[in-house]
Amino acid sequence: MTKNILSRIMNHNGIQDDILFDAGFIEAASGVRFPFYNLSKKKAPLNWNKELDNMIDEPAISHSIDFYERKAVVDQVGSFIKGKDNIIICDFGCSSGYMLRDIKNMNAGVSLIGVDAEENGLIKLNKMDPDIMLFKFDITSIPFPDKILDVVICLNVLEHIENDDAVIKEFGRILQKEGIVCIVVPYGPDLYDYFDKACMHVKRYDRHDLPDKMKNNNFKLIYNNYIGCMAYIPFYIQKKLNRRAFDKLNERERLNKMEEDIKATNDNIILNKIFEVDYKLARHIRYPFGIRQIVVGVNG
Repeated sequence: MTKNILSRIMNHNGIQDDILFDAGFIEAASGVRFPFYNLSKKKAPLNWNKELDNMIDEPAISHSIDFYERKAVVDQVGSFIKGKDNIIICDFGCSSGYMLRDIKNMNAGVSLIGVDAEENGLIKLNKMDPDIMLFKFDITSIPFPDKILDVVICLNVLEHIENDDAVIKEFGRILQKEGIVCIVVPYGPDLYDYFDKACMHVKRYDRHDLPDKMKNNNFKLIYNNYIGCMAYIPFYIQKKLNRRAFDKLNERERLNKMEEDIKATNDNIILNKIFEVDYKLARHIRYPFGIRQIVVGVNG
């Protein structure tokens, strides 16, 4: 399965070198091993950087919203792949691969691919789980052949991309018919504050933005809900205060403030309990709003 995936991707990119995959990529002629394969065709401007990657990566393991976001995605993906064989799943914007490893723990029989534009997380992920095939490129131009994937996951990435509609269209191209895409974005365009600027977000989404773009690209929506509804009112108030109090911060000050706020809310017992209850209820009801929106669509 892995050999076939690699062959299709390499052929699509006109790569003639004999490249093998075994706990990383191996150049057959030289024996050189590398943790990921760089398919970047050009240096694209990124609304992300190494400093942000390092700052956000470690807290994402256990931070309440990230932890329960991954559980919600595992539920959706697990429901789709149940009883199916030869499933190929790709996480676009995988960073250090917490999402991919959660899926592997749920079902070790699937083939996993990770993609990111920053190499730090890819190197770290290869050390922790060398069986995951990793590629480096900018997802505004996906160098994969048509209909190669069964599941696409894209968490907290589209808000960094001006032309997110083009990315969603690409997801439809590389997915099998009846394959699924699971996307998570930040909710509330009127809540854009210093934290969003520090994270290099170009937008926050209203309730119709993502569902409409997915439907316009031939996806049939099967799940549309929110993460963090039960924490939304204090979150809303804080974001509004942030817009007034911290609007004038320079870039360095925004990053320092963001780091402080992440540390202050990480491993918070009360928040953990709120998000745990929020996650359990979301399996039975549809929330009217939340901190993040999660939408799943079937490729038509």
